[in-house]
Amino acid sequence: MKKTLLGTTALVAVGLLAGPALASDPLKVTVGGNVVTGFYVLDADNIGATSYQDTKVAVVARNIDIIAEGTLDNGLTAGVNAKLMLGSDFSSTTTFANNNGIATFRQLFAYLEGGAEAELSLNQNRAAFGRIGLLPKLLGDCGGGHTRVTILGKPAAHPIMVAPMAFQRLFHAQGENATALACAAQEAVMVLSCQTSTAPEEIAAIPGRRWFQLYMQADHDSTMSLVTRAVACGAEALVVTLDAPINGLRDREVAAGFALPDGVRPVMLDPLPQPRRPQLQDGQSVVFDGMMVFAPTWKDLTRLIADSPVPVIIKGCLRPEDARRFVDAGVAGIIVSNHGGRVLDTVPAPVTQLAAVVQALGPEVPVYLDGGIRRGSDVFKALALGAEAVLVGRPVMHGLIVDGARGASQVLRRLRDELEVTMALCGCATVAGITPDMLAPFEESRP
Repeated sequence: MKKTLLGTTALVAVGLLAGPALASDPLKVTVGGNVVTGFYVLDADNIGATSYQDTKVAVVARNIDIIAEGTLDNGLTAGVNAKLMLGSDFSSTTTFANNNGIATFRQLFAYLEGGAEAELSLNQNRAAFGRIGLLPKLLGDCGGGHTRVTILGKPAAHPIMVAPMAFQRLFHAQGENATALACAAQEAVMVLSCQTSTAPEEIAAIPGRRWFQLYMQADHDSTMSLVTRAVACGAEALVVTLDAPINGLRDREVAAGFALPDGVRPVMLDPLPQPRRPQLQDGQSVVFDGMMVFAPTWKDLTRLIADSPVPVIIKGCLRPEDARRFVDAGVAGIIVSNHGGRVLDTVPAPVTQLAAVVQALGPEVPVYLDGGIRRGSDVFKALALGAEAVLVGRPVMHGLIVDGARGASQVLRRLRDELEVTMALCGCATVAGITPDMLAPFEESRP
């Protein structure tokens, strides 16, 4: 497996580092050096039984200099000059110590980067953004501009949220804690997965806004026990995922032999009572008569909405008529998503459905976009199509793999920086100034 670093850029590190403010007197701290950002392109022809064109984006930090000096109480002058060497390298045979040496990089790569069946939807999630072009307005007065927005009625520094992703301890020993730290550093709303591998009580000790992704359980009491626990840990809203009542067929995972290693478990789901599996009779379907008997219904959803102490948001909606029906039932918002292309193949890219859902609901109902966001310009396009905010998944995990909380933080920071640059070049001082007329069809020409 080959790995190449492309397009490195030297940046000032001050704006990218996260941490508490230091006392201004008597200690003076200067941060500088090089923060190297780039794209790791993995030639994964030898990953799995099938040839894939896999690209993994990662942000790497190296050669950060921290200089501190000041006068002590006794009059002596003291200082420190530290150089931080950050970043990690992997190979296809690497095993992860936090996973008890069971999961290889090949297996984790298949789990993180893979999609359903032939992965056509997975690829379209990205390709669809490439068919949307930008149409800048010239001479825009962007002095004093900003990315501040309102997310679910509360002020937010920017419209970039972190999508729910399961089992983050697969990718870093600190798992969800590291992601929460990154979100706190970058003022991003984090959606905690129902399949978190870290207890929500532990994550709750880290500052920041959080929502909770909910998979409705076979019985209402079990569902509400998850809700009660999440809300007690600070969840402001429930993100009810409805597009995966059963698992999709992920061929890449199967080819790689992926399985959860020892020590990585869905810590919120494990304590719940397991429903009794039906005894199938001859001729009955494992799917329809076995798995789907536990799938949530409209009755279950309306009961959840009535009993939930926090707003309910639906994730996985692609049809405008479904979105309208959800809102009529009392949900507070819609996340247009196809589960990252991981459940059902050949469903459309969410960005292609976004405008229709926004139009069906009107300006009073917040609509969010999840799927395919890789650049700040993608965020801009989603906002122009009517999204209140976007959710980003895989890129945050790429940063987490490379450098834990710092790596995830830098991914979020870079997305925000790219959004600001795109806004400035398109003549938008604020998010409110991003309008649909700033988009145009775009056809990439290739030799």
